[in-house]
Amino acid sequence: MTNNLQIIGSREFGGAERFFVRLAHSLAERTDTHCILPPDSVLLRELDGITPVTTIPMRSVWDLIARYRIRRAIAAVRPAVVQT
Repeated sequence: MTNNLQIIGSREFGGAERFFVRLAHSLAERTDTHCILPPDSVLLRELDGITPVTTIPMRSVWDLIARYRIRRAIAAVRPAVVQT
């Protein structure tokens, strides 16, 4: 079974976030799915119990600490697919 890692940095709940939740639910039925979200994301309750979730503070694309933590999470999960 292919495993995948889904990453989203949004804290709000708009169209992209609704799609992310639907995609995570669908993928979780078929594959091993893991998600990375900011710790204050409203998506945490939407994904509760559906997939394992790692929370990483993400301030911007220039946030080097977040990039380092995401790389470590990717190394730990060892996904076949990473989608952001």
